Amino acid sequence: MRLLLLMLVLLVSLPSMAASEQEARETAKRIEALKDEIASVQRDIERQRSEQKELQQALRDSEKQISQVTGELRQLNNEIDGLGTDLDGLEEREAELERQVEASAGRVQEQLRAQYREGRQPQLQLMLTDRDPARVERLIYYYDQLNAQLIEQMQTYRTQLEALNATRSQAADTSAALFAKREELEAQQRNLESARQQRENNLAKLKSAMAQDQQRLSGLKKDQAQLQNLLEQIRESIRRSQLETANQDFDQLKGKLPWPVDGSIKRGFGQKVNDLAYEGVLIGARTGREVHAVHSGRVVFADWLRGYGLLLIIDHGGGYMSLYGHNESLLRDTGAWVRPGEVVATTGDSGGYDETGLYFAIRKGGRSIDPAPWLADR
Repeated sequence: MRLLLLMLVLLVSLPSMAASEQEARETAKRIEALKDEIASVQRDIERQRSEQKELQQALRDSEKQISQVTGELRQLNNEIDGLGTDLDGLEEREAELERQVEASAGRVQEQLRAQYREGRQPQLQLMLTDRDPARVERLIYYYDQLNAQLIEQMQTYRTQLEALNATRSQAADTSAALFAKREELEAQQRNLESARQQRENNLAKLKSAMAQDQQRLSGLKKDQAQLQNLLEQIRESIRRSQLETANQDFDQLKGKLPWPVDGSIKRGFGQKVNDLAYEGVLIGARTGREVHAVHSGRVVFADWLRGYGLLLIIDHGGGYMSLYGHNESLLRDTGAWVRPGEVVATTGDSGGYDETGLYFAIRKGGRSIDPAPWLADR
C-alpha cells in the first residue's frame, strides 16, 4: 500500500510532459509489482475462505454423527432394558415351571407306586379272584379312573417339561442378545467419544479460522484508513503541483448533481457493514451499466484498491472529490480530464462484493459526507 501511495503521488504531482522515459518505465514496473502483490493477497483470502468452508462442513458432519450415535445409544439402552425385563420374566416362569414339574413328577411317582402296590395287572387279578361281579365292576372302573389320571399326569408332566425347556432356550437366547447389545453399546460409546473428540478438533480449527476473520476485519479498518490517507496524499499532491480544475463551483451544486448511474440506493451512508460505517452509498445496478462523472474534473486515481475493487476518483476542485467503486471496468486513466456526464466506468462487483452496483462517495477536504443530498431528485 505504501508503494501504491508513492505511485499515486508520483502520478499526480509530476507534470506528465516533464516525465522522463526512465521514470515512466519505473512507474510501470511499480504498477506491475503492485498488481502481483494484490493478486497474491486475493489468492490468500480465497484459500482461507475455502478452508473455513471445509472446517464448517467437518464440524457439521461431526455434530450430526454425535446426534446419530446419541440416538442409537438411547435406543440400545431401551432395548437392553426391555431384554432385561424379558429375562427377569423368563427366569420367574422358569422357576414356576420347575415347581410345577417337580409337583407333577411327585404325583406321577405316587400313581406308579399305587399301581405297583396293586400289582402289574390289577384288573386281571380281580376278575380271577373276586366272585362279586358288582364289586369287580366298581374296582375296574376305579382302576380305569386311576389309569386315566396317570395318563393325564404324564401328559401334563411332559407338557411342563417341554415348556420348561423352551423357556430355558428362550432365556439363553435373550441372554445372548443382551450380551450382543451390550457389546454393540460399548462400541457405539467408543464411536461417540471419537466423534466428540473430532468435534472438539474441528471446533478449535474453526475458532482459529474465525480469529483470522477478526484479523481480516481489522484489515478492512486499515483499508479505510489507507483510503483516507490516499485521499490526503492526492489532495496534498494536487496542492503542491497546483493542479488546475475545470471549475470551482462544486459546492453550489448540492441537490443538483446528476446520478452517476441509473438505480436506487441499496445501502445508505453510515450503514454498518462488517461492523464498519459505510462511507458512501451503494446504488444497485446490473453489471456493465455505464457510470457517469457527476461533474467536471480530473481523474486522480484509476486502479484496483483493496476493499473497493476497481476505483476511480475525480477531483472537482475546492477540496471536493467524487469516488466510484466496485466497477467492472475503468474507462479513464489517471490524469484524464472529464466533463459532466462523461462515461468513466461500468458497474460490477469487484472487490469481493456479492451485490452488483456502484459504490459512490463524496469527500470534502478528505472527510466523508453523505452523497445522497447532493444528487438531484428524480
